[in-house]
Amino acid sequence: MKIKIKKIQIISMMVLLTCLNISYLNMKFGGLNNLFFLIRICLIIGFILIDVLRKTKYSNTFKVIILFFIWILFVTAYNHQDFVDAFSSLSIPFLLTLYLDRSRNTSAIHYILSSWNYLLLILCLLDLASMFFFPGGLYKTQIYSLNWFLGYKTARLVYILPLCIIEAILSYWKNAKLSIKSYCVFLLALITLAYSQATAAFASLLLVCLFIVWLNISRRQKILKKIIWFILDYRIVLTICIFVNVLIVLIQNNPTIQFIITNIFKKDATLSTRTIIWERCFDILRENWISGIGFLSGTNYENLLGSSYYSSPHNMALSIMMTGGAVALIFYIIIAVLAWKQVNNRSDFYCIFSCLGCICVLIVGVTSSSIVFSMCGFIFFILMQIQPSEKRNKRKDNELWKTKSKYF
Repeated sequence: MKIKIKKIQIISMMVLLTCLNISYLNMKFGGLNNLFFLIRICLIIGFILIDVLRKTKYSNTFKVIILFFIWILFVTAYNHQDFVDAFSSLSIPFLLTLYLDRSRNTSAIHYILSSWNYLLLILCLLDLASMFFFPGGLYKTQIYSLNWFLGYKTARLVYILPLCIIEAILSYWKNAKLSIKSYCVFLLALITLAYSQATAAFASLLLVCLFIVWLNISRRQKILKKIIWFILDYRIVLTICIFVNVLIVLIQNNPTIQFIITNIFKKDATLSTRTIIWERCFDILRENWISGIGFLSGTNYENLLGSSYYSSPHNMALSIMMTGGAVALIFYIIIAVLAWKQVNNRSDFYCIFSCLGCICVLIVGVTSSSIVFSMCGFIFFILMQIQPSEKRNKRKDNELWKTKSKYF
C-alpha cells in the first residue's frame, strides 16, 4: 500500500516542529532553539508575503492577537528587556495562530490538524515511555528532579491539551462521534499528567475529557443545546474566571479559601509559595500597572522576585499584566470575547471542543503561567472559528457534515 504525503502535510509538520520548546531536546542538542527560531522567522515572513499577494483576509480575532503581540514587543523594547528572547518566545504562538487562521475556511485545515495530531501523539507516547523507563525522572535540574521527556509537571499540558482537542475534532469530522482511538488518547493524556503529579492540569483535563464524552453520548438530545449555551456562554465563563482569580490571588486574606486549599486539596496555604510570588508581583505592578515591564524569561523573574524558585508569576492574568500591563489584559479579553462569540453563532462540535480547550487553559492559568505564551496559548481561539469548506473531494464527507450540523 502506497502512502501519499501531501505538500500541506509536510509544511504543517514543519510549522509544528519548529514551535516545539522541549527542555530535554534543548539540553541534548545545543543551538536547536536558535535554529527553530530562524526557521520560524522565515515561515512567518513567507506566509505573510503570500497572504499579502493573495489578499488573504484574517479574522478579527487574529487581528487583535497581532496587536497583542506588537504591544508586548513594544513594551519589552521600551523597558530595555531582552527583545530577541521575547520575539523568539512569542513567535511560537504567533506562527501557529497565523498558520491556522489563514487556512481556517479551507479544506486544508483537515490536513493541518491531522498532521499535528500524529506529531503530538508521538510526543505524548515518548513522554509516557520516558516515565516507564525512568520512573524517578529522565533528568534533573538545579531545582526539580521529576522531569521527563516533556518536562516538569504542567509543561506537558502544552502538548497534551491540543492533542486531545484536535483528536476530538478529527474524530467528529470523520465519524460524527468519538472513536476508540479518541478514548485511548484521552486515557493516555490523563495517565501522563497523573504520574507527573500535575494536579491542576490533571483535574482540568479530566473535566474537559468528561465533558467531551458526555457530549458524545448525549449529542442527539434536544436539551443538550440549552445546557451547552449556559455552560459555555463567554460572559459566564469570563465572570467566573475573574472571580476565581481574585479569590485565589487574595488567598492570604481569605480564611474560607485557605480552608478549601488546606483541607480539600491538601495544599499548604501559600500554594507552594505562590501567594508570596503574587504579593511581590503586585508590588512591582503598582508603578507599572498600565503597561507592565515587558516580556521576561525565567531567569529574569528569578532575579526580579528574589529566588531561583520564582521563575514565573504562576498566574496567567498576573503574567499578562507583568508583561504588558492592563493594556495587554484588555487585548486578551477582547480576543477571548471575539472568539467565544463564534460558539453562539455556530453550534457545531468543532467550536465546542475548542471552547473547552480555552476553559482548560483558564483553569490551569489560575495557578500557572506556563501555558499563556506557549504553543497552545492562542490556537484554541482560532480553532473556534474553523469552518470546513463545503466543497469535498468525497461525497461521504459532505453528507457527514450535514448529519453533524442537524444535531443542533
